[in-house]
Parts: sequence; structure tokens; C-alpha cells
Amino acid sequence: MIIFTDIDATLIGHDDYRYEEVRPLIRRLIEHRIPVVLVSSKTFAETVSLHRDLGLTEPFVVENGGGIVIPTIHPMAQEASEPLRQGYLIEPLGPNYAAIRRFVASRRMKGRLTGFGDLTASEVAQLTGLSEEEATTAKERIFSEPFLPKDPGYLPFIEAQAVEAGFAVTRGGRFHHLMGAEIDKGHAVDLLLDRYRRNGRLSGPVIALGDGKNDLPMLARADVAVLIPRPGLPHEPFEHPHLMRAEHPAPRGWRESVERLLYKQR
Repeated sequence: MIIFTDIDATLIGHDDYRYEEVRPLIRRLIEHRIPVVLVSSKTFAETVSLHRDLGLTEPFVVENGGGIVIPTIHPMAQEASEPLRQGYLIEPLGPNYAAIRRFVASRRMKGRLTGFGDLTASEVAQLTGLSEEEATTAKERIFSEPFLPKDPGYLPFIEAQAVEAGFAVTRGGRFHHLMGAEIDKGHAVDLLLDRYRRNGRLSGPVIALGDGKNDLPMLARADVAVLIPRPGLPHEPFEHPHLMRAEHPAPRGWRESVERLLYKQR
């Protein structure tokens, strides 16, 4: 099998960002050569830290599908010629951050939303519960802009203006995200699945785990989709022919769900 997984509130805790509970299981997956592919709204700087800490070597997806990151040691790196950063190739799938920020700073958006680019690291930390150092890496955007509408009633206008300008809005766990049109986690997963097939590394079921609306395009591509609940909230509405609904939030819900799927594969 191959596992595609969201990070926040799916693999790691929603409020405390803890993930020690899943570390032994991920070690087992690596030992059994089961690819674990991180697919997140997080930035490259945030995701690469977790990727290394867990000992992962597979490609990963950043900023809601805005880009695919391939370790230079991975076979897929042989067919890529993208900008190199810290031993990783970064393949853009959508517009760059500068173009998105120009839209956010435009006259029609003035007073309607607050993006990460409008905030200091301290302010991002206060909004997210991250440390100031972690908030600094969260601000290192390449392909997307997390934002909050200054009034909930502004959101339909923001979405309409984004479409007109060639962008799109998706909702994550805490923030809305402004990014390229027709760019989402599902599109990035499609590209990676095609490459895994061409590399002869995909012969079993595709598993995807997520918790939010921005994860649904990814879950739709999977043979088995797993929805992780957020603390105190119902599962995201979603229909899939092979849908599992985890009983517990992250990280416990992730661990229990993957263990059940591994048991079924025996």
C-alpha cells in the first residue's frame, strides 16, 4: 500500500502538535517499505523538519498542493529538474507567493482579509499556538497565503474576486487558503501516483487520511479514505465507497486507523 496523509489534526495533534504516539508505527511502515507521503497546507520549511524527524524519504506535498518536494536521493529526482533547496527539489504546481500577495494587497481586497504576510511571527504564533520560531517557518510561503476574513460575510466576495483573478480559496483547519486555481491536494496526489506507477512502486491499495475540507480532493483519489475527527467537532461531511471514520482525534486516530488497515492487509 501507499499512505498519503495530512499533517495538522490528522497525523499530529490539533492543539498541541504532538506526534510521539505515531513514531513507532511510522518506523514500522518504513521498515516494511510502505511509502508515507505527507500532504499538507504547511510550508516547505515546516514540513521538511517533520519529514526529517520521522525518518521519511518519500516526496511530500506542501501548501495544499501548491508544490511537490522530492528528496534528491529519491528515484523520482532523476526525472525532475527543479530548484534545489536543502537537498530537495521543489516542483511548483501553481503561481508563486509574490503573485498571490499582490492580489491580497490589491485595492479591492483592502480591509477584507488578513493574510500571513500582513502579520508578524509573534501574531501568527498567537493565532496558531505555534512557538515564535515555528511561526517564522509558517510564514515562509512559496505557493499560498493562509488568511482570515475580517468579517465572515466578506468570504463570498473574496472567493468570487479570487476566481476572477485566477486564484481559488480552500478551507483548512484554522485558516482559509488563497492559492492557484485548479490546484489542490488531489491534483498533487494524482501526479505522484502516476510517478509511483511508472517507477513500479504501486501495486497495493492507496490510503489517504485527512480531517478537513481541503483534504477531501486527496481522499477522493484513495482506495480507502480515512477521516480523522477534530476535538469537539463532527467529522467533515464526505462520501466515499470505502470510508473509515476514526473514533479519536490525532494522533491516536491516525495510529489506530493505520493499524487496522495493516491488519486487514495480512
